[in-house]
Amino acid sequence: MKRYSGVLIYFFELIKFRISGIFLLILVFMGSALHAQKSINSTDQITIEGKVKNPYVFNFRSADNFKINDLGDVSTVNHMGQVLSVKRNVKGILLKDVIGKIKFMSEKPKDLFSYYFILSASDGYKVVLSWNEVFNGNNVYLVTDSDGKHLGQMDEHINILVLNAPGKGHIYIKGLNKLVVDAAL
Repeated sequence: MKRYSGVLIYFFELIKFRISGIFLLILVFMGSALHAQKSINSTDQITIEGKVKNPYVFNFRSADNFKINDLGDVSTVNHMGQVLSVKRNVKGILLKDVIGKIKFMSEKPKDLFSYYFILSASDGYKVVLSWNEVFNGNNVYLVTDSDGKHLGQMDEHINILVLNAPGKGHIYIKGLNKLVVDAAL
């Protein structure tokens, strides 16, 4: 009987060790996942730089110089069409109106089609949009109002919303702080 009790004790100790090891492994993964999420700092201005003749700074006061469009309620969806959130009473300025105020380094208008824009958020998140995505449509907006809050009152302040065709998913960039103009030439 003693022989079996020793084996049972060994077996239970082994199970206890494995369970504690699995638990420890789960804690390590949870900790690293939480640490990997960066906080999004609020931004008060966007610097537009790169292949432009003069860098341009867009801030809260600049918004008054542009036409503000009423977008109504906007559901942000993922690539599978699942609703992630609903923004109410959204208003925004077309990004092409803001970018249209700057002078580019290009000598020929034809070269502008090779330009692209790198939009950077305060947490390091980046999105690249082509010239055609920004200028050949009315779907890329700097959000000025959302959920009853104006530009300076929104949590991340300056946000970009790219409205895509239904089912393709929207792009919503929070805490935008820089827009770099570059060319594929």
